[in-house]
Amino acid sequence: MIKGKHILLVGATGRIGWVMTHTFIEAHGNVTAVGRDKNKLKALAEEVDSTRIKTVSIDATNPHDVEVAFERA
Repeated sequence: MIKGKHILLVGATGRIGWVMTHTFIEAHGNVTAVGRDKNKLKALAEEVDSTRIKTVSIDATNPHDVEVAFERA
């Protein structure tokens, strides 16, 4: 059901987001992981070790940053 789908996951560096990222990747989904902490996003991408993950560091409370996340997804 997730295979081939693209998921934009805001809050990916939190505990639930971290697990959801792994779950979606394992189900062969494509994930754009969004969070504020670039170092945590980098660690997440390295841990997942997949070509199906992109990371975007933004502040989701800023409307312009949210637009940027959608453009990069």
